[in-house]
Amino acid sequence: MVSCQKEITGLREIKPGSTSMHEALQILEDPNHITRLNSEKETQIFHWQEFDLQIEDKIVQAIVRKPNSLEKDFLYWRHSYRETPTKLQKINDDESYQLLIPSEGLAIIYDGQIDEVTKVVRYEAP
Repeated sequence: MVSCQKEITGLREIKPGSTSMHEALQILEDPNHITRLNSEKETQIFHWQEFDLQIEDKIVQAIVRKPNSLEKDFLYWRHSYRETPTKLQKINDDESYQLLIPSEGLAIIYDGQIDEVTKVVRYEAP
């Protein structure tokens, strides 16, 4: 349990777009497993219990984590960023949406079937 808390705290030190894979692993310790994606770039997903890191060309591109209990409510995000430009996009043909908050480097994934936010994605902000 101590290791899990250290990893979650360590996420604050990781900056998508600038933190290297090596630096991230020094902060977070070893992942539970790694998924290699077939793409033009060398893309891997490093999986821990509470979050994932997307690594491209040995640089962290995104941090994907589960929302805490407060963050599961879509209105929490709408209210928290009401003064910030956002964009709501439908994902595929199902009832999933993503709320993009580009200035913050955030994408909030909402599942309309269960009426809940399922993922919080942090990426490199402009």
